Amino acid sequence: MTWLLWRQHRLQAAWSGGALALLAIILWWTGVRMADTYRAALACRTSSTCGSVALFQGYGALTTLVNLTIAVPLLLGVFWGGPLIGREIETGTHTLAWTQSVSRRHWLYSKLILLVLATMVWSTGLTAIVTWWSGTLNSVRGNRFDPGIFEVQGVVPVAYSLFAVALGVAAGAVFRRTLPALAVTVFGYAAVRIVVDNYVRSHYRAPVVSAARLDQASPASSGSWTISNDLTLNGHPVSGPLNVNFQCGGVGTRQAMDKCLGDLGYQLTTKYQPANRYWPFQFIESALFVALALVLIAVCVIAVRRRDA
Repeated sequence: MTWLLWRQHRLQAAWSGGALALLAIILWWTGVRMADTYRAALACRTSSTCGSVALFQGYGALTTLVNLTIAVPLLLGVFWGGPLIGREIETGTHTLAWTQSVSRRHWLYSKLILLVLATMVWSTGLTAIVTWWSGTLNSVRGNRFDPGIFEVQGVVPVAYSLFAVALGVAAGAVFRRTLPALAVTVFGYAAVRIVVDNYVRSHYRAPVVSAARLDQASPASSGSWTISNDLTLNGHPVSGPLNVNFQCGGVGTRQAMDKCLGDLGYQLTTKYQPANRYWPFQFIESALFVALALVLIAVCVIAVRRRDA
């Protein structure tokens, strides 16, 4: 069975391994250069003899490439998960294996184990190099919680990948055809990700709520995830235009206006997740998607084992 699986999927393994190796080389080479540039910029802050440093100039295309890895889990689900069971049942090749002294259980479990291991190895390698490459940008921008960045670094991309391939393989087992399995994978994965990104993630931990005068710095430190900023007066939200000309009409600058409004009791109430919750959020979301993947794998096993040969 192991030899058969290798014969079936060796081309996929070769292309996937080559693509990962090429991307790793590019990101390693540019990541080292980017880190050196950043260290040179830090040295310039304490030296009056160094010239100008072009920080991260020319890295726009690479940043876009790294951001596009957000689609990798879905691609794995479409090209690895969806056809794994669905194509074999659709073409009838599974019956050949089942009649060649290979039990249905052994055939299924071998495929699932190979799929899970390949997904974990490939997605872990990709996520490791992307996270390492992004370390310099994270140090400068402090925006790891931002949409599109949180999802491509840390450990969540591995969990997304496991969920996507599990969704694909479960859809293939249930619908027994490749195209419906691919459609379910694409729309199902997108729907779950949209719900989690926009409605679930912010509730993993109760957000911190803090109020500050308008002329003071935001209480949310660098790297925090700001959920909302609301103008309040004596603790009550303020909506609509402000008419304070009779009280602050004489001020001429934005800073003076903010100070005047602060003296009147206006505050900016910020709801945010602190920066030190980044890794707890990563692990919580990873656990959520791994649990969903386990449920989908169970669905696949039940669907195949109950199907007549």
